Amino acid sequence: MTRATPDHRFRLKADVEDRVIAEALLAAEKSYAPYSRNFAGCVLQTGAGDIYSGRNLESAAYNPSLTPLQSAIINLNMATFGKDPTIQRVVLVEKPTEVSQRKAVELLLGSWASGVELEYYEIE
Repeated sequence: MTRATPDHRFRLKADVEDRVIAEALLAAEKSYAPYSRNFAGCVLQTGAGDIYSGRNLESAAYNPSLTPLQSAIINLNMATFGKDPTIQRVVLVEKPTEVSQRKAVELLLGSWASGVELEYYEIE
């Protein structure tokens, strides 16, 4: 599902310049969300400064799909297998529609990386 160039081009509603937020925006642009149109990307940054991104990936049946946080966690686990990376920062960028990833990401963070605040940005 990866492509050399994103399928969509979005802008953040807020004027922010940050490498981690830019990666989350790029992940949102590469989302596969033909049903909900909820283009979303999430980035996890470790204490070492490494970043792992994930994007919304809807299945043909719509449910089950992979949320951007789930796909970021998968990328993190594949890259750090056998290690225990400390999550320092989590950024979610999305184009909310009838569906939003924000509550699900906050809920999962509360049980998986408690103490880490979600940084949330909307795109247009």
